[in-house]
Amino acid sequence: MDKLIEDLKKVVGQDYVLSEKSDLMVYEYDGSVDKAFPILVVLPSDANEVSKVVKLAQENNLPIVARGAGTGLSGGAIAEKGGIVIAMSRINRILEVDETNRIAVVEPGVVNLDLSLHT
Repeated sequence: MDKLIEDLKKVVGQDYVLSEKSDLMVYEYDGSVDKAFPILVVLPSDANEVSKVVKLAQENNLPIVARGAGTGLSGGAIAEKGGIVIAMSRINRILEVDETNRIAVVEPGVVNLDLSLHT
C-alpha cells in the first residue's frame, strides 16, 4: 500500500492523496443512507491525472468510484470496501454556458451552486 500511495502522490501531488482515517471519513457517505469507508481518496486536477490514477488502481486490483460533490441520493459516490474514491472537486471549471439553448459544458467537479451563479 505504501508504494501505491507514493505512486499516486507522484501523479497528483503530495497534498492530494488522503489516507488518514480522519480525512477519509468525509468520503464514506454521500446524500444516501449508505456508507462504506474508502482506503484512499485521490484528488486529481485534470483528465490526464484521472487516467493515471485509474491505471494505478487497476494495476493494484482496487475498485474505484468517481465522486463529484457527494450529494447524490443513490450511493453512487461511495467506494466499495477497499476501494479508492477519485474526488473530482479540483476539476471544476465551467467551460461554456449557452443560456439561449440552456446548455452548459462543465468539468465533473462543478457544483450546481457555482453553475447557478455563473452569468
